[in-house]
Amino acid sequence: MPVRLLVGIVTAFACFTCSPRPATPSPSTSPVALSRVPHLGLGPADDIDAVDFEVDPKGTLHVAWRAVIKKPASSGATYKMLYARGERGGAIWSQPVEIESRLGKPPQVILTPGRIHIIQEQDLRHFVSEDDGRTWREVASHLPTGARVVGLDVLSLGETLLLACLVRLPGTGDGTLELQVALWSDKAEGSFRRIASFPGSNFQQPAPRLVLDGSRIHLLCGVNTPNRRTISSGGRSVEEIEVSGRLIYLGSEDTGTTWSPSVEVVPDKTLPEPIKVLQAVELVPLHGRIHVLFSAFGLYETNSSDGHKWSVPIAVAPYRVSVSQGTYESGSVSAAVYGGSGYVAWIDARFRRSDRRWWNPLGGVPWSDDSPFWANNDVFLLPWADLEALSASHPAHPDRLTPPGQSARGLRVRAAGAGRFYLLWTERTGGKNLTTSGAQPEIVFTTVPRQ
Repeated sequence: MPVRLLVGIVTAFACFTCSPRPATPSPSTSPVALSRVPHLGLGPADDIDAVDFEVDPKGTLHVAWRAVIKKPASSGATYKMLYARGERGGAIWSQPVEIESRLGKPPQVILTPGRIHIIQEQDLRHFVSEDDGRTWREVASHLPTGARVVGLDVLSLGETLLLACLVRLPGTGDGTLELQVALWSDKAEGSFRRIASFPGSNFQQPAPRLVLDGSRIHLLCGVNTPNRRTISSGGRSVEEIEVSGRLIYLGSEDTGTTWSPSVEVVPDKTLPEPIKVLQAVELVPLHGRIHVLFSAFGLYETNSSDGHKWSVPIAVAPYRVSVSQGTYESGSVSAAVYGGSGYVAWIDARFRRSDRRWWNPLGGVPWSDDSPFWANNDVFLLPWADLEALSASHPAHPDRLTPPGQSARGLRVRAAGAGRFYLLWTERTGGKNLTTSGAQPEIVFTTVPRQ
């Protein structure tokens, strides 16, 4: 390739990837103190790829996680599911209890009076403890016959649990997706019932969200679906597949027995472009409105007074990135409210490190297939009052909770009575490759006061 042509291509690439405005300046990290769950016993080659927790009325944290324990190079890994209890708001921790030693799946923690429940995603194995997590017994699996669970949420209704699953059906060719619900209790276990269905997609799906609002239950389901279209390329017709996100809302007035017809939260042509691939969704009823948050290469919010007509989504704390720093990648989003106030927290990569520079816009060796981006990202926190006040002309200004250079995932927010809110996530010092960074994975938590 002639040198002049090569220089022209590189220059054009640099202009294309540069933002027309400077990148968002890196804010100082919030002075919130971060604590860690002790006794994890993990090494730099291990991982924690899923975590969940709840806080009981006494202020005890109940944490479950899946640890990926790397065996020697030729032996793969084992997947352990563990539990630990943090009393006095996480001041005193129990030793981790191993609930599943080999084939653990991502866990969900649910509390009912006198009991702790852990239900695994994917296979819906159900474990129960009646002695504050010291011992556990397994009850019958809830898995819908022949289906593969690709998203799960569980809601505590007194002694009863309501499960909402997004499942992929076998034998349908395209892997049709269904939203199914079931009730469980010691006295009776209901079978799963379909309440909505969607075109097949083998793409990763976000977990649905169930929320109790007085006597009403709200259910939000996010689905990534393929859109096929025919374009002209080189004088030939070529089929192009683009994956985009859909948001579906349903409500129940009788504790999940019957459900309203499904409503598209953001109908087609509401936005100039389709919703990008969904990473996570959140649902919060507050002040007479139902709020939906969705993470899709940025965090967005829409709301409704009745679940039928929804506002046009707006970006929460929008940001710009430059050629040498940051991406629009986003991850977990979680929120909690209590007594009319609360917080929303999320993960995004606006301050992600990059090997790109103005003199080397590709990063690394020219024409290399290696990504120029590092693995670091950040946890951000925003008071709910700021979220309700935001608009396209008045963006929010969140606090960053993570120190520079960390890589976080699995973020959860929980309300602990009238006094405070807990945030918990997994974290590791970031590099280009987390498993070779030399740092072990950790579970990090902190508290913030009620606004």
